[in-house]
Amino acid sequence: MLVLLTACGGNSSGGTGSSPDVAAPPAPSTAPVDASAPATDPASGPATDPGTPGDGSSSGDGGGTPDDRGTPSGDGGTSSDGGGTGGSTTSGGSTTSGTDSGADSGTDSRPAPTVPGEVRATGLTGFQMVQGLPSWQPAAQNRAANAVLDLYPDGSFSFTTVDTVGVPVGGRYTVSGEELDFEGQSVTQGPAGSSTLEVQGSVDLAGRTMTLRWVGSTGMGAVVNGQSFASANTVAWNARIPVALG
Repeated sequence: MLVLLTACGGNSSGGTGSSPDVAAPPAPSTAPVDASAPATDPASGPATDPGTPGDGSSSGDGGGTPDDRGTPSGDGGTSSDGGGTGGSTTSGGSTTSGTDSGADSGTDSRPAPTVPGEVRATGLTGFQMVQGLPSWQPAAQNRAANAVLDLYPDGSFSFTTVDTVGVPVGGRYTVSGEELDFEGQSVTQGPAGSSTLEVQGSVDLAGRTMTLRWVGSTGMGAVVNGQSFASANTVAWNARIPVALG
């Protein structure tokens, strides 16, 4: 009896009636980890637009999918590094730059300059007589020192000053940055002729100075005892004027 029991015990692992084997747990993977594959940086974000398909050299494909040799395909590592530092990256033939887009955004967000309702001369810092008699200069300087621009929201203006035929002068103005440019003309008809006045210039809104160019001309004609008489005069000058904005 003892012998038979011993024999049965010896055959329990190899016979057809033996208990089923228990599967051994799988061995841990010993495959080497490719440390050169770029990881997704949640702080820098993807280097390219995930919605834009690219070729094999794009950052999205190259960063996470190794090729047959086990290394990242294309230049994915370079593109990923570029995205983190704000440099230029290339995907599908297009180039983007984080630095440029930030600069553009800052430029576009600048507020538009405020256009004053009135620009009024407060003195005279420079004057040049371009055309006319020397005796006309004191009156011209007085007109420059009393110049006033009234600016309207529709882009039009009215120019006035003292002791002048042809005012107010109407015209249009434009604004670029901190500079306001204006130009206008008036024509006044008289019994024996006409007078034309042209004003043109610019206003530095930040520096509060105005450059004014003035051209005034008159033409007269008459017939006396069948004989024609005509005369014409022109005065032109440039002035630099400090202004107050209202």
